[in-house]
This record gives sequence, C-alpha cells and structure tokens, in this order.
Amino acid sequence: MAETPINRAIRKRTELQGVIRDAMHELGEINKFIHMYSQYASPEELGLKVDAGEGPLGRAGSGMAQPVFEELVSMILREIGRPMPVSYTH
Repeated sequence: MAETPINRAIRKRTELQGVIRDAMHELGEINKFIHMYSQYASPEELGLKVDAGEGPLGRAGSGMAQPVFEELVSMILREIGRPMPVSYTH
C-alpha cells in the first residue's frame, strides 16, 4: 500500500506524541528535583536575593501552557482507555 499524506501525518503525530511524553516525564523529574532541592537549600544557594522577598522555586507550576497540558492529558487517557483513579501517582 502506498504511503498517503494522511498516513505520514498520523505517523508524524505519533512520533511527536512520543517526544512530548518523554519530555513531560523528564520535566516532571526535573521539577521534583527542583522542589526537593529548594526545600533544603538556602536562598543564597538558590541564587535568590535574600532581600528581594522571593520564595523557593517550584511554587508557580511547571510553566506548561494549558493547551499543551490538556492535549497531554487527553493523549494519556486515550492510551489508558479509561479514566484514572484519583489516587493515581506515577
């Protein structure tokens, strides 16, 4: 069967979803590290100015755009094939 534009598009979408999934996993691990590190580091170690009133890192979220987050959640739910329990942790 000859490859069609739709087949190429579907294949590319699948590739990109894998890249996004891997990147999201890596971002999650990095965020865990930053959060844990910021709990034990001094403001100076974090590169924060003590008099600036800045808090520890990791409190403002991961910086992911809402549409990207929603697409990622949709993709995960499609792969699992059912809603995930509230107590789900990865």
